[in-house]
Amino acid sequence: MPNRVGGRCTTDTAGTQGTCGDRAMCSATTGVCQCPQGYQGQPGDTVCMIQAGESCAAPNGDKCVSHAECSAGTCTCSSGYTSNSAGLCAEIPQGKVNAACDATKTCTGTHVVCEQNACKCTAGFSAKKGEDDCGEYCLKLYLLKKFYSP
Repeated sequence: MPNRVGGRCTTDTAGTQGTCGDRAMCSATTGVCQCPQGYQGQPGDTVCMIQAGESCAAPNGDKCVSHAECSAGTCTCSSGYTSNSAGLCAEIPQGKVNAACDATKTCTGTHVVCEQNACKCTAGFSAKKGEDDCGEYCLKLYLLKKFYSP
């Protein structure tokens, strides 16, 4: 059985998977199995999973981090989640854009409404996942550039 992330490995296999688990590599300096850049794994995990925002191939069974799925060749956080600096998907706080909503969980931002159980911007407004309010400037500027550029 392969070693888990954080487990010892033989340094003669450094830079390769060697005795490490799926997608983990043996570090030449520490002799410990660790996930390469673009992958995430905690000590004790048997596999390194692809971080949110990184490339993936769904038909090949690539595994994205929790609360993410391989969509259009990229690991993308599920609805109600957004990626953080560590490449993990964190739940969007209640009320913010793209957060889950229902009769008890309301949307709180400006120009934000609950549609299909998610806080979304009203028509003509846009925002990134996890933002408080929806604005119109960026959307209008995009439309002007797209349709009225010489």
